[in-house]
Amino acid sequence: MKARREPSLGLRRLERRTGRTSLPALGHMAKRTGTMTDKTERLPYWPAALNKKLAAAYCGLSPETFAQVCPVKPISFTGSVRGERYLRQRLDEWLVSIDPNVDQKSKLRFEDFFSGHSQRSTSPKLDTWKRSTEPDPETGPSGYPIDDDPSSALNQYYNKLGFDPRTMSQSDMDRLRAEADERWKASVPGTPLQKREISALQALMHYEVALPVPWSQFKGLRHETGLRLQARGFVTLEVRDGNDLLSITEAGMAAARSL
Repeated sequence: MKARREPSLGLRRLERRTGRTSLPALGHMAKRTGTMTDKTERLPYWPAALNKKLAAAYCGLSPETFAQVCPVKPISFTGSVRGERYLRQRLDEWLVSIDPNVDQKSKLRFEDFFSGHSQRSTSPKLDTWKRSTEPDPETGPSGYPIDDDPSSALNQYYNKLGFDPRTMSQSDMDRLRAEADERWKASVPGTPLQKREISALQALMHYEVALPVPWSQFKGLRHETGLRLQARGFVTLEVRDGNDLLSITEAGMAAARSL
């Protein structure tokens, strides 16, 4: 039987207060607040990196309120907002820092978690807090968490890139991402069009060539589908004022008409 993943700090704190001990319990609560989808309820555990809706649900907030009050900045796996993910560890740290049940003199500010560049903190309050709670995950020289769990999304991502957080730097991560990007782009043109790509081209052919169209106009269009079409030279993608836009190219229009 597969071992159950240890719940996070934030989840354990909520379990102690509510007496509930599983993610479906959180899902039941979120049904009343509208902060979690059916897909979220089926997750066996909270991922290490959460998209915006999951991060909001993890904090018990709506996505709109989460965007207004949460100071945690997401990491970015792609150049688009669709590739942004919030580290669960950072959300735990922020939630602890605003806990009103902690004595004000020893209360942590969120920025205390980022004082200094070394693994050891220069904040006495943070050191006290760390000694009274579970230890922080080990991180490498560039601050990337070291995750040896083969089932975790973060560990699988590292392995896919060939990145070793124990020894490699940020420049290594940037290089490996760029190399993986180029390998993937080169592999796409020789493959048949997927159903979602065909649907996207059929929708895009109703617009003028090179006309930027908001991504939201295309229901069910996945980010990966847009990247595949871009790799084929059928669309161009851009991010403007935080909004994803795509436009069909001459080659894409020809491909759409030939379908």
